[in-house]
Amino acid sequence: MRCIERIFRMIGWTEDQIYRAKLWWNNLKIRLLPEAYYRLSWEYVEWKNDELKRAYAILQRMQQLSQEGGDEVYIYNLHPDIPSMVTSINHTDQHTFTDEDRRQDLRRLRAEICKLQKGLVTGWSNAPDNAVTWIYRKYWWAYKDGRTRIWNHRRQKCADGDGCCACARTCGCCEKVLYEYWSRDYRNQGRGLENTGSLQKVYGHCTAECACCVITHGVYEPGFIAEGRSNS
Repeated sequence: MRCIERIFRMIGWTEDQIYRAKLWWNNLKIRLLPEAYYRLSWEYVEWKNDELKRAYAILQRMQQLSQEGGDEVYIYNLHPDIPSMVTSINHTDQHTFTDEDRRQDLRRLRAEICKLQKGLVTGWSNAPDNAVTWIYRKYWWAYKDGRTRIWNHRRQKCADGDGCCACARTCGCCEKVLYEYWSRDYRNQGRGLENTGSLQKVYGHCTAECACCVITHGVYEPGFIAEGRSNS
């Protein structure tokens, strides 16, 4: 494919034209080849989507707990059938939950998000390099107006679930940055390292940990418990 790209550039094709040709070609391969051929790739895609959803839940919880008294949203609205032990706070009585407890919870959550971020990089590096993973990386996770296509695609799902993208909600939570970190691309050092650093902004959609949804719906059912174990 790289040889073909060079030929396209020699005859005057733009980078956008080459990208569209590669997108068409990879979509064609997915349609023509048997579904079993890409089964492992789709499993990796599903795994990454699940991990990212958990990351969004952790980040939303961190965002709320970083505010003074932010824990009260979860304490007051905790579903009565859920024991306190399933939450990362492990306290349902606001009189026993202290600022130190909140700081400890935040430290645990920061450690969990770092572990998850490294796991995503390591795990995805083992995914097959084929049409499915190319489209997932280069199309769905391509940035447009500061957000990915997959983020825009999932707005409808968020709205249908009465999340913050719903027309009756004016909070704009999903439009706000959940997390920021600096990234550097060492694969293209010819440009100079000073030009390869970029600020990555993470946007997500509502999870069970979205404080705005907890307040709106009046009930909190934890999306995860301490150390990232699912409560499902």
